Amino acid sequence: MADGRTSGDGGGGRLPSAWVPLDLTPDPPASGPYTDLKASSPSTAADAPGSRSLVQDAVASLSEPPQDERPSRYRWQNIVAITVLVGVLVLVALVPVAVLIFRDSGDDPSSHRGPPATTGSPTSVERSDQATTSSPPTTAPTTVPVVVPAPPELQLLVVGQDIQPGRYMATGPGYTCYWERVSGLGGSFDEIIVNRPVSGTHAIVDILASDAGFRTSGCGPWTPYAAPASPATTFEDGDWLVGSDIAPGTYRSTGPAGELPCWWERASGFTYDFDEVIAYDPTEGPAVVELHAGERFSSDVCGTWTLQ
Repeated sequence: MADGRTSGDGGGGRLPSAWVPLDLTPDPPASGPYTDLKASSPSTAADAPGSRSLVQDAVASLSEPPQDERPSRYRWQNIVAITVLVGVLVLVALVPVAVLIFRDSGDDPSSHRGPPATTGSPTSVERSDQATTSSPPTTAPTTVPVVVPAPPELQLLVVGQDIQPGRYMATGPGYTCYWERVSGLGGSFDEIIVNRPVSGTHAIVDILASDAGFRTSGCGPWTPYAAPASPATTFEDGDWLVGSDIAPGTYRSTGPAGELPCWWERASGFTYDFDEVIAYDPTEGPAVVELHAGERFSSDVCGTWTLQ
């Protein structure tokens, strides 16, 4: 009876030198329903290091992102964060610079003088139909009323009731005189037709019948205009009628005493509308101007004018 044992040399009288177990398990088919079960069993996967089942590979590929994609995504996030931080720092640095530029470019109206009812560049302005020694302007100044804060004691005179239309003068205003012609009595800025602060001792103004009122402060009493016995050849700042208050001719001023520039204006009337302006000029030093009979001459902070 065969028991699976063999002798070392094939003879029947010797003990066997080794036992060789016989594998009686039939070989599985090359393919079939049991093939995958054996390949995917836990014992087989554990017994064969480095081997992985198809299911494990599929799960691992879905649950774990490719290792080479993570650094790329994080790198872009860092770049965006750094860019935003740099932009914020640049903006914070530029804000103070913009504030300084805006503040330095602002214009303080109180530090400049100009014609009462006009604004323009600091150059002499001359009308083409009048003879003068000043050069003609390249562009016409814009007509804008000068905004001057009115003193608290501003008095309103109703035209036709408190004061009649006509030409008036104030001979003792000093440097505190302010007046304005208004088209209404509501007290709003839009009602101001024209205004003027007088920095002298002589003020003249024409009040029209179409004016609703006349506001004044610090000018003293306003009286109907009266010409002096003879025109003067030396005078101070203020408003003057050439040929009546002062003699025609060429005058020179002593110049401003402080930081404000000398400002003068020649005009054809005393309503102080821009259409009346013949010429005006602000200057830092002594000024020279030729005056003609019948004109209005006004000056501020120019000192004493003397006929040459």
